[in-house]
Amino acid sequence: MKYYNITVNGVAYSVSVEETAAGAAPVAAAPVAAPAAPKAAPAPAAAPKAAAGAAGAVTVKAPMPGNILDVKVAAGASVKAGDVLCILSPVKDYTDAEMDIIRAYVQGGGAVLFSCDYTDPIENMPNVLSLLRSYGFLPESGLVMASPDETDTFYNNNRLALLPEMQATDVTLEMMLNGRTAMLMVASRGFDPSPESDNSLLVDAVLTTSAKSYLVDTTASRLSITQSDSDKTGPFALALQAKRFTDTGDVSRAFIIGSSALLTEEQLFTMTDGEEFLVRAVSFLTGDDSIDTSIMVKTALRPGLSVNALSLGSVVLVGLPILVLLAAIIILLPRRNL
Repeated sequence: MKYYNITVNGVAYSVSVEETAAGAAPVAAAPVAAPAAPKAAPAPAAAPKAAAGAAGAVTVKAPMPGNILDVKVAAGASVKAGDVLCILSPVKDYTDAEMDIIRAYVQGGGAVLFSCDYTDPIENMPNVLSLLRSYGFLPESGLVMASPDETDTFYNNNRLALLPEMQATDVTLEMMLNGRTAMLMVASRGFDPSPESDNSLLVDAVLTTSAKSYLVDTTASRLSITQSDSDKTGPFALALQAKRFTDTGDVSRAFIIGSSALLTEEQLFTMTDGEEFLVRAVSFLTGDDSIDTSIMVKTALRPGLSVNALSLGSVVLVGLPILVLLAAIIILLPRRNL
């Protein structure tokens, strides 16, 4: 007699098999169900999480230190004219129902701040792409690279760290007048720098690259960032502003940047004029011109000195003594001949 343990459809059986003489049919003993294994003791309940707002809330650490003094928007609250809707580096498209809400907000004069990184799958989000195009924002596919021939257009030998050219717009005009134009855009997406405006849309490039910059297609199996003949060349816009006049007589404003690092990296604020740039962008969106930049951090990146950078005061400071010297020579020379 031999004994076997057999499992059938998850049920364990203990089976005995008797050996018989040659030619005789074997007779198996009736299977007997093996005793079920004892159930595992229930796991102890997890310790309750520390209160952090609504049930299921997750703590998200910010890359910059700071204190939250006030939360002006609660979950489920509605945005209204005068508020700024932030759409930051979307990776999932809006539903049609969500787009109806956003369009109604925009139609009533709502403002939108966009960031659109080169890694965002914007081509697969038709509703988000439609919203961008309604403001004249036409994103390019790929990563913007500076040309190795233009060393003054990138920072610290890193051609992904772009030093863009600031254009005179609502956001930047006062910064340019004050000489605060040091900007750094790291790993940025590009946009069409000259989108077509219409009777109800005004759109302007705020930050641009040079004509020698180019796009690297990150969707292809490409191993090098060296420029190829098929790469699209610049100039590209790295930030744009827009005003859309709606059918209701309201003005909807929008602003877009091609690198969300400008919103999250503290180092960019301390190295450049990015903090003031961001404050003025939000001021443009809200229509509030009363901003105080006296406490802004000082910049460490500065454009190199050139002839074009000489101010009128510098010219006067150097030229005035020369004029005085020439006048003295003209007056004293005839007296010497007497």
